[in-house]
Amino acid sequence: MIAIRTLALALAVVGALSVQPPATDDSIWKQYFAWFQEGDPNANTPQRYRAKLIADGLPEAQADERLERLGKLSAQHRSDFVALFFNRFYTAPVAAFNTQPNAFLVRMTADLKPGTALDVAMGQGRNALYLAAKGWQVTGFDIAEKGLEVAQAEAAKRGLHITTVKSGYQEFDFGHERWDLIVFSYAWVPLADPALLERVRAALKPGGLVVIEHPAETPPAAATQGGRPPDPLDDVNTLVRAWSTGFRILRYEDTEDLWDWRIQKARVLRLLAQKW
Repeated sequence: MIAIRTLALALAVVGALSVQPPATDDSIWKQYFAWFQEGDPNANTPQRYRAKLIADGLPEAQADERLERLGKLSAQHRSDFVALFFNRFYTAPVAAFNTQPNAFLVRMTADLKPGTALDVAMGQGRNALYLAAKGWQVTGFDIAEKGLEVAQAEAAKRGLHITTVKSGYQEFDFGHERWDLIVFSYAWVPLADPALLERVRAALKPGGLVVIEHPAETPPAAATQGGRPPDPLDDVNTLVRAWSTGFRILRYEDTEDLWDWRIQKARVLRLLAQKW
């Protein structure tokens, strides 16, 4: 009798251990993205991941269900892919962008008294470090943590202080009347969005300045040519019209010049605006 009870208890324990709780969306995404980052992301296709799941012991039907869930999760975690791209971009052996401070920013701030500055989508810190060296109290944010690490390492090397925050523009707290200067240099944010402009205006101190340099295509841009997707700012004067409400336009350029991004000569937009 004792042996039978012991056997029954052992079987119950084994049965309980074999019942695994369903995987959460968070755990599914973390496992997938950790795998995705290994090797060449271009080769890490969904079908390759399906094969891995099956090789790891997941039945084919469950592997298909997992891919379906990942399809939905990928849309929710788009920022993870963007951060991965820029992390690799900022740590590449050969930089595919201008690592010197943006020339327009240098010109527009040459005669300004240093104050508080915010560098939006700061990347590896080329502009933040320049401003800090000129005496500005600089905060910068970006979704690419590797870029922030590069910026902090360079700041330490130069004996400078900058504050870095891992964040996207949607989540970052711009604050209220906090900044004398806000910089958007190849920031890839919706620079004509009234909601963003109002956040920026509220965050600037009275008389505070905004410096913008943004790449553009000759309108109308073709989305099918393999380049970046069409940008509303490609339309003539969209940028200057957007910033004319609540701001005084001090300088506006729509010209052809070398981009800081991927170093090519093309259309570029530049704006200096003051909180009005």
